[in-house]
Amino acid sequence: MVNVPFSVEFGGNDLKSYAPGGFGFVLDRELSAFPALLIPEINSGFAPAWWYKNARLTALHRADGAVYAVPGPDALAEDLQGRALPLWFKADTGPGRFRLTVTLSSQTGTEEALVFVSRRRLVWRGALEAGESRTVEVLCDVSPIIAVGGGDAAVGDLGRAEDVSVDLTVLGAGLRALQISAFEGPCIFIMGDSTVTDQPAETPYAPGAAYCGWGQMLSLYTGTAFAVSNHAHSGLSTETFRERGHYDVMLPQIREGDLALIQFGHNDQKRAHLAAETGYTDNLLRYIRELRARGVRPVLVTSLARNTWKSETEYNDLLAAYALAMERIGQSEAVPVLDLHGKSVDAVKKAGMDGAKQWYHPGDYAHPNDFGAHKMAGFVAGALREAGLIPAFDVPAWPVRGPLTPLTAPAEPEKRHGNSSPGETKKLVDYGLIPDMPWPVT
Repeated sequence: MVNVPFSVEFGGNDLKSYAPGGFGFVLDRELSAFPALLIPEINSGFAPAWWYKNARLTALHRADGAVYAVPGPDALAEDLQGRALPLWFKADTGPGRFRLTVTLSSQTGTEEALVFVSRRRLVWRGALEAGESRTVEVLCDVSPIIAVGGGDAAVGDLGRAEDVSVDLTVLGAGLRALQISAFEGPCIFIMGDSTVTDQPAETPYAPGAAYCGWGQMLSLYTGTAFAVSNHAHSGLSTETFRERGHYDVMLPQIREGDLALIQFGHNDQKRAHLAAETGYTDNLLRYIRELRARGVRPVLVTSLARNTWKSETEYNDLLAAYALAMERIGQSEAVPVLDLHGKSVDAVKKAGMDGAKQWYHPGDYAHPNDFGAHKMAGFVAGALREAGLIPAFDVPAWPVRGPLTPLTAPAEPEKRHGNSSPGETKKLVDYGLIPDMPWPVT
C-alpha cells in the first residue's frame, strides 16, 4: 500500500503503470490484467465504450514535465469529436478521507479542464491558458460501498466492495504533480437513488451524453470544507437502502459532526406500502432518530423533478406528495429540508418540456446528464448555504455544449479490433473485461 502523505511528480522518464497495492496510470492493459478495475463504484467510473474491447483507445504523452492522455492507435476520429479521453491515476492508500494537491498543466490552452476523484465525482472545473500550470486542492473520500459487481467482480451480484484507492481522473489537461495527505475534517454522506448516485460514463466522454446523479457534483460546491461520501444507488427506496446493506456499510464510517443528506421518493412511489404518509414517512423518521443518536445531523432533500408533462404546456408533478411528506417531517422533527423538488420543478417549467431535455440523459425524463446534475447540485448547495450548513463557494454555471447523445457503435463493430458483439458485452452493464493489449507511451 502507498504511505500517506504521498507525493509524485510526473516529469520523469518512468511513467508507472498501476498494479494492486501500488500506484500508477490505468490504461487498456491494466483493465485486462486486473478485472476489478471494471467495477465503477471502487474505481474512476470511466470505462471505454463496448466496441473498444480489445482496443488501444488511450495512450500517454509526456511534455514539459507533465503527462497527458492522447488518442491511442485504435481510437476512431469520429468518436473524438467534442469528446475527451480521461487521464486516470490510481493510488492504493487504504480507506480514509484525503486532501489532494493536484498540479495541472496545459500545452495549448483549454476552455474546460475537469478533475474527478473517486467514482466520477467532479471536484474542479476551469480553464487553463497555453503553457499554464495551476495547483488546486480537492478532497477525496475512500470507503467501502455496495457495488453492482460485488467485491469479487461477479457481474450482477450485490455485495460489499472494499474501496482502497484514491482515484484521480483529469480531462482536458495534463498532470504535473500530485500530493496526497490525510483530511481530518467533516464529511457529507448521501443516501438516495439513481438521481443522486455516482453514475459511470463511457469514454470517449461528453458531459451531455453521460448519466449523472447530483450527488457526484456536490463536491464542486463544498470545496475543501467537506469531503463527500455518496452511498446512493440506482433503484433504492427508503426500505431497500437498509435491506440491501447500504446503510450498514455507511454507518461505521460516519463521525460526530458529519452531515447525512437523504433523498428518496422515486422508487418508494412504486410500492403501495411505501406511500408518502405511511411507509415512506416511517422509514425516514427511523433514519433521522438513528443518525442523531450517532451525533450526525440528518438533512432531508426533496426528490429531483422529472421532466414529465401532461401536455406541451401543463407540467405533470408525480412526486409532490413525497415532497410534502418530507416538509411535514422537517417541521415535526426540526430537521433541515432542502427543497430540491421545488427548485427543479420551477427550472423545468421555466425551460419547458423541450428546453429541459438539455439537462436529462437523451430519451430519459428522470435521470440527469452531467450538465443537469451540476445544476441540481447547485440548488442543493444553495439550500445548504442558506441553512448555514456549508460555507459559500463561487461556482460558475456550466454552459450546455458538445454532444448530447451517446456514441454510435460502428457499422460492423465485431470486425474492429477483434471485438465481441453488443449482445456479448452490453456496454457498462456487464463490465466486460478488456484483454491485454500493448499501448504506446510517447
